[in-house]
Amino acid sequence: MRPLHVFVLLTFPILTIDAVNACAQNQTLVLQPGSAGKCAYICTCKPDQNNPSGDPTHLWQGYLNEGSYHQCQERFLIQWELAGLPKDAIIVSATLELYCDYFYGTKTGKMIYRRLKADWDKKLVTANTQPPAQENDEITTDWPASKKWHGINVTRFVQGWQKGDFPNYGILALGSDTQNKTCSPAFYSFNHPAVPQTPKLTIVYSAPETQVKDWKKEHP
Repeated sequence: MRPLHVFVLLTFPILTIDAVNACAQNQTLVLQPGSAGKCAYICTCKPDQNNPSGDPTHLWQGYLNEGSYHQCQERFLIQWELAGLPKDAIIVSATLELYCDYFYGTKTGKMIYRRLKADWDKKLVTANTQPPAQENDEITTDWPASKKWHGINVTRFVQGWQKGDFPNYGILALGSDTQNKTCSPAFYSFNHPAVPQTPKLTIVYSAPETQVKDWKKEHP
């Protein structure tokens, strides 16, 4: 009888760079309140005035058409410094969070968020001097509810800023298709005394590049 030879194939897991990337732990960075950035309210009702409401504790976004204010566009600008992010950070998600104090008017149309294309001074910017915004790259949301947080997914903006695809000049917030009706929420600004409810930017990121480099050194 011919001898029976049995071969056993042993397999061992191989740690690849992709596996190292997958193992990288996500981290969360919350930027809040104003020490990490700046904000300003502007309105076409008083196009040459900075913060025309006289109330620096709130930011309005939308449309105002009542009383002595007719067909006024209410907007705000907001920006965060991203110095707290590691240079090799990979942005997983980024959420702009605004606390809605109250709401004026009827909810019609959409809220719009666009990337700003030039720098601005929070104490000087007006409706007539606001920097241009990138109109073909905007994020839209529905209107918020009073006394609740309003979250906006701005992941692609923050990803672009972090990668250097475009400069970080912040975001312009405005309303669209409001049918000439008052439709304007009031959000807490960086200057509001209720610090837990001031605007915040929550960034979830991983930084696997450093881990990959360390793995390469150990596995030449």
